[in-house]
Amino acid sequence: MSNKLCAQEESLSNKFSIKSFSITPTNIFWSRPDRNTNSYFAGYAVIVDVTFNYKRNLLSFAPSAGFEVLGSSKYVQLNILYGREFRLSNRWFLETHAGVGYLYLEDPQHDSFFQTYYQRNFRSTMGFPIMAKLRFMTGKKFSVGLLLQTNINSEFPIYSSGVSLQWDL
Repeated sequence: MSNKLCAQEESLSNKFSIKSFSITPTNIFWSRPDRNTNSYFAGYAVIVDVTFNYKRNLLSFAPSAGFEVLGSSKYVQLNILYGREFRLSNRWFLETHAGVGYLYLEDPQHDSFFQTYYQRNFRSTMGFPIMAKLRFMTGKKFSVGLLLQTNINSEFPIYSSGVSLQWDL
């Protein structure tokens, strides 16, 4: 008689099915928009992802949104990712993902003397997101982990990290 340790083993099948839902509510992002200066911008972001599986292949839809804490810049990402899951031990798992996505940026320009916004700079581009999640299973269907993500694109790379909460369905 075999004892199932976690939901990942139960969900391996030849059918395309939903695997998990996760949210990263405490995500910090940073970037360097101008390579000619030492200026950086950083802020808070939320990443949500829905992951499907087929055999041992993962397909994720991962939208995210972030805003600058000390400024007015914002971004939205819509990413489709392919990935794999690696079992490190009975309770530790590593997910790696890479894909393609759409990145929308809003960067208001302002007059530093009057502190007034006179122009909004809207940009959008395609990007190549890369994501990794190191997860610890706390129960049969729930895990907590560290999420690391980057989006490589023609405007400027965006890096982020945060605590991920994942429910296996």
